Amino acid sequence: MRTIPAALAAGCAVVVALGGGAPARASQDGPSPQEIVVTPTSVPLGGKVTVVVRACTGGTVDSPGFPSARLRPVDGGDSATAAFTLGSASRPGRYDVTARCPGGELTRPAAFTAFRGAVHGGVGGTSARRASPADMAVGGGLVVAAVLGGGVLWLRRRAEDRAEALRSGRRVAPQAR
Repeated sequence: MRTIPAALAAGCAVVVALGGGAPARASQDGPSPQEIVVTPTSVPLGGKVTVVVRACTGGTVDSPGFPSARLRPVDGGDSATAAFTLGSASRPGRYDVTARCPGGELTRPAAFTAFRGAVHGGVGGTSARRASPADMAVGGGLVVAAVLGGGVLWLRRRAEDRAEALRSGRRVAPQAR
């Protein structure tokens, strides 16, 4: 049973002797980029995008959604950043982002999504467009329905209270006119 460990040790020695034990040093000027962070991940056409590349001290970043731009180093760190505005040539869809740093190149597939229209956030949200006449009519109709429904319930309850008071023999306060 000692032949398997001996053969394994001999195989490892051959790999190390041939140069497979340690990674070969590439002719790079710095560390290769490790991560691309794009914020926000959903952007309206004409909106602003910020890209941060970790382990990159400079270089460029580009995407089919925006023109190439120079990465600026972030103070006190090993990251670089760039900001863009999606141009009118951009179309709705998902876009890759590629960073070219002194140490190499990194692509993040489907890094952000561009869309037409306004940004909607959360319950209710906000919108860059104004309310249409149809939106105003629907909203006004809902307000009127709520007021009428509340009034009907109030009058009904009041009539029930009055009838209950008459049945129990309590004195009913006169109505104010």
